[in-house]
Order: sequence, then C-alpha cells, then structure tokens
Amino acid sequence: MTQTVTRDSLLAAIRRAYGSLSDPDYSFVSSPPSERYQQIVARLRRSFHVVETTDFNDDVSLRYLIEAGKRQWSLALSLVGPYAVLLRLQDPETPELVSEGDPPTDSAERALLAELREAGVSLLDSRLLEEPIAMQLPDADDDEPVLIYHAVVGDDPLLPWRSSPI
Repeated sequence: MTQTVTRDSLLAAIRRAYGSLSDPDYSFVSSPPSERYQQIVARLRRSFHVVETTDFNDDVSLRYLIEAGKRQWSLALSLVGPYAVLLRLQDPETPELVSEGDPPTDSAERALLAELREAGVSLLDSRLLEEPIAMQLPDADDDEPVLIYHAVVGDDPLLPWRSSPI
C-alpha cells in the first residue's frame, strides 16, 4: 500500500538520506539495495523483460528498462526512500511520466503499477519532481536549479519528460 507523498515528507526523506542539503553525503548510494527493491525486481522479471541501466556516477536510484512485447518503460527506484519515477516509452523522443492517478494504458502497465503499489512504492508526479530545493550538487552550475528529481533520481541535466530545461 502506498502512502501519499507530500513535499514535506519527501524533503524529510532527502535530508535523512543525505544528512545535509548544503554538504550532501552520497554514501547511502553504495549500500546494497533494499530487500524490498530486490523483491520488486524479481517479481517484475516473472512478467517482463527487465534490464538494469543504473549509472552510479550520476544516479541515486536503481534504473531499469522494462519491456513487455513492444511496450517499454523506464523505472527509477529511488535509493532515498520508497519512491519511483516511471516513464512510458511509447515514443522514445518524448517519454511520458506516469503518476499515481494516471489510468494504465493496457494490462501490462496495470500489472506493473500493481507490483509497485503492492510493494509500497509511491510514484512521484511532475508537480513534486519539478520543485526546486536548496541543495548543493557536486557538478551543478550555480545558475541551474536543483530539483527534487535530482535528489531522488539522478543528476540528469534535463528532465526526461521535458524536451527543454525548466
């Protein structure tokens, strides 16, 4: 069962994971993935083709490409807490962010969403992910805003569901 995620609860999880927003400690990334995430991936592999795409140089999440027939999704399971970012890859040029209230497009997506929900992982929406936070990233330019997305998923210069910077 997933919990409602608020900006305050997400910021509290970010602070717990990093210790400090002004001098963040990334050591939590080197910890082994939680048993919860290992179980999620094992269950997903029963119904989907799952390929890990994590880059620990930039990611603070475990990333996977998930396929069912010709359907594809990109899943990022945050190491900050039980949060996920799910992108529908119908058109690789313009991925669609899938949020909690979005209706699934087919039975495969319904199964994928059910697995995440059953595991207690909350899908984050663009409203939260695009919120700026006062956090210092190691390689960020001072004029680039740091967003919640960067703190819970990875240091991508552009948000995948947007074709231009915010």
